[in-house]
Amino acid sequence: MSTKMATGIAKADGGKQAATQATKQAKERLGGAPVHLALVYASSAYDYNEVVQTVRAATDKAPLIGCSTAGEFTDAGVETGSVVVALLSSDSIRFHTAAATGVKEDVEAAVRVLAEKIPRQVEGHPHLGAILLADGLAGIGEEVTLTASNTFGPEVHIFGGTAADDFKLQQTHVFHDDQVLENGVALCLMASRAPFFTAVSHG
Repeated sequence: MSTKMATGIAKADGGKQAATQATKQAKERLGGAPVHLALVYASSAYDYNEVVQTVRAATDKAPLIGCSTAGEFTDAGVETGSVVVALLSSDSIRFHTAAATGVKEDVEAAVRVLAEKIPRQVEGHPHLGAILLADGLAGIGEEVTLTASNTFGPEVHIFGGTAADDFKLQQTHVFHDDQVLENGVALCLMASRAPFFTAVSHG
């Protein structure tokens, strides 16, 4: 199997309905493979707790991270006011998630909490990458990335972004398992048997 990712995107009258539809799409495209990680991105049009709880229930409580957004997209297209769910299944990558709050007041302390919650080495999986998502309105996107890079070291390839709220500029949130957090940061460490490669196409 190696590693497979499948996505779903949906708009509906409520968070539960949108998350249910998006998760169903992703699971169908995953073809029955077990879910080892869920990535969730949701418009502020929805109750984030409803979205997160729905995805967790539909994926047998697989580890989850995500954040609020200002526009959503998958390989199928671009939307606004929607929920995106990406599901990963892998027999060569191990996933470890963590979260911390208080990032606006003390970035270094928040990143230390993350570091304490995840392994620094995973036997048989020497190649490390991390998805890092932070509260966008805390204004610490660059600082938290640099602090995480210094804390985890050059062997951990870090990528991710900051949360939004459909340009309302009121509250942004990150998601971790069953939690919806303000003033927070969420991380997924991926330990792989093979090296990670990143590529970007923009414009």
